[in-house]
Amino acid sequence: MTTKTFDCVDMKRQIQAGIYAETKGMTQGELLEYFHQAAAKFWAGVEARRRQGEARATPAPPAT
Repeated sequence: MTTKTFDCVDMKRQIQAGIYAETKGMTQGELLEYFHQAAAKFWAGVEARRRQGEARATPAPPAT
């Protein structure tokens, strides 16, 4: 039997509570900007990890 190392539902709730606290009272325009910036940050991280994976997968040139 394995034991859980984290609670996914609890993690989701904590993240949602944090986002709510950050965005509480924002206008629609402010919310759009908030989520636009969050999405840009997310995709920048995805791209950085993709590039890191490619760098590790690229074999080193042969020594001469």
